[in-house]
Amino acid sequence: MSLFTQPGHASTADLLMDDPRVAGAASIETSGHRHSVRVLPDPRWLEAQTRHASVAASRSLLGWQSTHDLADRVPQRAPQPGLDGWADSFTGRPPSDGAMRVWLDAIASRLLALPHARVREIGCGTGLLVRELATHCRVYEASDVSAVAVSQLRAWLATRDDLRHVRTRRQPAHEGGGAAAGFDLVVINAVAQHFPDADYLRTVLDAAWRDVAPGGHLVVGDVRLLGLQSTLVAASTLARAPGGTPVHALRQSIHATWLAQSDLALDPAFFHRFASACGASVAVRLKPGDDALEMMRYRCDVVLGKPASAQAVSLPAASLDSVEALRGWLAAGRPGRVLLRAQPDARLAADIAAHRLIASAVDSMLVREVRRLVALQVVADRPASGPEFFHNIPLPYQVPRGAGGSDPAAIAALCAAQGCSTMLLATPYAQDARFDLLVERHAAGAGTGQVPDLQPAPDSGPLDDPALASHPLLLQSLRRLSASLYNELARLLPEADMPARILPVVRRDQLIHGAP
Repeated sequence: MSLFTQPGHASTADLLMDDPRVAGAASIETSGHRHSVRVLPDPRWLEAQTRHASVAASRSLLGWQSTHDLADRVPQRAPQPGLDGWADSFTGRPPSDGAMRVWLDAIASRLLALPHARVREIGCGTGLLVRELATHCRVYEASDVSAVAVSQLRAWLATRDDLRHVRTRRQPAHEGGGAAAGFDLVVINAVAQHFPDADYLRTVLDAAWRDVAPGGHLVVGDVRLLGLQSTLVAASTLARAPGGTPVHALRQSIHATWLAQSDLALDPAFFHRFASACGASVAVRLKPGDDALEMMRYRCDVVLGKPASAQAVSLPAASLDSVEALRGWLAAGRPGRVLLRAQPDARLAADIAAHRLIASAVDSMLVREVRRLVALQVVADRPASGPEFFHNIPLPYQVPRGAGGSDPAAIAALCAAQGCSTMLLATPYAQDARFDLLVERHAAGAGTGQVPDLQPAPDSGPLDDPALASHPLLLQSLRRLSASLYNELARLLPEADMPARILPVVRRDQLIHGAP
């Protein structure tokens, strides 16, 4: 007999409320499935976790170094850079070599389009970018916190006579280039997501910025976009779920996936504010193309430019809010620059539709039905209607509106046909896959086709704004709380009464609706 069916015994949520770390708890009862429990931590406990954030950050950095030392120490591995070690969130499997090549070519071409005679790379790993860039550079300095990675890179470099000019150092990301400063290009690619918090990233950026020569650039590549993280978690969990999974179970899996996140994600406004503070120009550039790879659709490359002493700062662009307004500007034929703002990105239409649908679907809907409705919405870009669309789907239900969006490549092609150059940018503060497009038409005889100049920083404000970054250390604390509470319950309850999951939340309303 279940302990909870006996008179006088508390529920799981009641038992958890006796813990001083818990301010709220709610059981999630689902027919035919073991219950789960959402818990809201006590604010004093959360405050204590924040006070110890610096210690946690140091431990996180040490853990990151150890993890990468182990990952790079592969027995009998050929001492050369490789594309292994990546996984796609939607499949759980490594991307194909072709897809990874597209990703690598995109960042390499973006970097080589900037001045690059003297380059410093922070977080070089075993030399993936060294292989792509160093032959084009006069000076190349590569550093990494992992001794194993640096050792393997040195062994490979020893086999390349054409790369004798590459210097390697083992050092953490926040240490600058020292006497060798004055680089045309400083690169931090596919590294920032491993930093424990935005404060440490700011420390790294400050040191890296000091190494940039006037007229040079600091590029932070492969940055996770904060506003897309909830969509990524929902859509990727949906993609991996069995078709017969009911939505109520899917939501719990999404919550668990959110708790497991360890990557630092950032809003474009974080870099706008950093640029404003240090007098830089800035472009938070989305990845090009319509590739299905998560690494191309959910990430961006940040380019920060340091003006030369006599260099004029580019004028800010006038804002446009629709493609129709852009067409009017193009038809006028005048030189200048405009910024098309906050357009819904068609490349992420299916994932946005999935995220919205999961949030509003009835608990008994199945994953296969969610997928079918998402496909119908993306194809039709309108609510499906009629009984043929709702076979075996609980009614009433409406497919979410607004999932279509604009194709940025098509808009860029329209501009190119009018002799304009474009730059695809991430929209600050956007939560639903928006993009900006910077469009520039040069005066007659000035040439066309080049990438527009970077913009002056459009936003100023404090960099310690918690809304501008995710909080991996907080999620780490919530995971520890979940494990601790589960172990304590296991001492009190028989196996039959144990919850399937204990899912911490950060707001009281999430006790009902879940997270993120």
